[in-house]
Amino acid sequence: MHAPTGRAHRHRYLLACMASLLALWALACTDLWQPFTWDQAVFALGADAMERGGHLYRDFWDLKQPGIFWFFLLARRWFGVREAGAHALEIAWMLVLAAAMQWQTRNWFRSPYTAAWCPLLVVGAYFTFCNDWHLLQVEGLVGLPLFLAVRAFVR
Repeated sequence: MHAPTGRAHRHRYLLACMASLLALWALACTDLWQPFTWDQAVFALGADAMERGGHLYRDFWDLKQPGIFWFFLLARRWFGVREAGAHALEIAWMLVLAAAMQWQTRNWFRSPYTAAWCPLLVVGAYFTFCNDWHLLQVEGLVGLPLFLAVRAFVR
């Protein structure tokens, strides 16, 4: 079965998508004020060095890939220097992943409403089971580009 075709079905499908994203947002906001642990603090220090004109791996050294430092720099610029700013960008990032999952998988299931609610299970599990040590790590944030890359090649 494909995405809903009638106006009422499309309306209910969009409402289910929005309700799922709203529930996911509410769940994610419980982690908004989690303090940084060691890795996140190092990422924030790297972003601080970059913001002051420094260069990664010359003026600041860590073994992680540069994307995580750019992520923290973007969070500083958009949401501020505090931990809540980085977590706010993480929440936005994961909501984009959830919306992409809803949009791209709506024809994969017998009922498109399954696609509307499945991101709550996938991304919701991230915010439910990850503690302060696991949040804002490369391994969690890589889900969005990986999903989009796989989706670009799988039809």
